[in-house]
Amino acid sequence: MHTGEKLKIALAMKQIKSKEMAEKLGTSPQQVSNWVSSGKITILTVSDMCEVLGMTLGEFFAIGEG
Repeated sequence: MHTGEKLKIALAMKQIKSKEMAEKLGTSPQQVSNWVSSGKITILTVSDMCEVLGMTLGEFFAIGEG
């Protein structure tokens, strides 16, 4: 499972819309959509997203594993 798929699941689990995530990260909803579809996200951005989601990096990367 790529990082974008994990992001999609995390957003659904935490009931956060892409628009809300974009606002909190200072980016556009289109960029969040690009991250979900491509999975190409820097570790720094994933770290920032985890802060918004209230998750650790470990919890985020464990989504869909095992």
